[in-house]
Amino acid sequence: LATEHHENQRTITDISNELGVSDGLLGRQFHKLNIPIRRFPASAGEREVAEFVGRSVSVETSVRNVIAPQELDIYVPSLRLAIEYCGLYWHSDAHKSTNYHADKYDKCRQQGIRLITIFEDEWRKSQELIKSKLSHIMNMNSGRTFGARSLSVVSVSSNEKRQFFDQHHIQGDGPSSINYGLITKSCELVACIGFISKSNNVFVLNRYATAAKVQGGFTRLLKHFQANHEWTTIETFADLRWSVGDLYTSSGFRLESMLAPDYYWTDGITRWHKFGFRHKLLPSKLTNYDPTKTENENCKAHGLYRLFDCGKLKYTLTQVQGERR
Repeated sequence: LATEHHENQRTITDISNELGVSDGLLGRQFHKLNIPIRRFPASAGEREVAEFVGRSVSVETSVRNVIAPQELDIYVPSLRLAIEYCGLYWHSDAHKSTNYHADKYDKCRQQGIRLITIFEDEWRKSQELIKSKLSHIMNMNSGRTFGARSLSVVSVSSNEKRQFFDQHHIQGDGPSSINYGLITKSCELVACIGFISKSNNVFVLNRYATAAKVQGGFTRLLKHFQANHEWTTIETFADLRWSVGDLYTSSGFRLESMLAPDYYWTDGITRWHKFGFRHKLLPSKLTNYDPTKTENENCKAHGLYRLFDCGKLKYTLTQVQGERR
């Protein structure tokens, strides 16, 4: 371990991923063996992201003079674009404050810089999807392009939309009871949108994703939904780790509010949604659950930590009375 870490300059994250254990567990083992933990400029994943982006544009790494004293992992000056690569353990609340990612996002925004925040497991599990999203953000997507008018609108089954979002949406599948898609003449699904029905004709637009560049796809699917359902308000959210909400504002949505950073639970290898760790579910999740302790206390006693995001933007689209949009 000492040779790999010190002489070969492999990070704790790199070694733990290879061994299939968490950063935290490996870090505690280093302490037990009195092996000093060193911090290297970048993990393997961070270097891979920088290398991918650098194939198209000039990049700078470990930049400290833009939002000093904080560091930008990867910076593309020509695009005013920065990328933060987050190891699950080192960026959890074991080492970072709850507002760390949101503060860095805000400092970049004030400098006119768009910050993309990538969690380690996203790159590890969905590298091609991340590359596609980065290429789109950098306007360098040379893949297939479709015009929405050349495609057909269809209803999409729950199984189809689950598979599609798992493959093409950064958050994977999510709840939705109304799903529409755009298909090619060969019946290939290339865009999908999902809605959740609430009360009083209020709906949540919960997912939208494409399998290629689909010009006008979002607008066409949104208008199809509006024409086929009684609705008064459509709500949706932009995840500030990836989106600035321009797709919604260009479609007539109004910015309603900015939501505070939310969190996932992580053991340094895997990331879980917090809903699965609500207090009433902990007895079945944790081996030594203590009912006198809080969710946070119980989870941290089992080597779990919170990983916070950058916050979200809530948008709403309200129908004008008497108008069918």
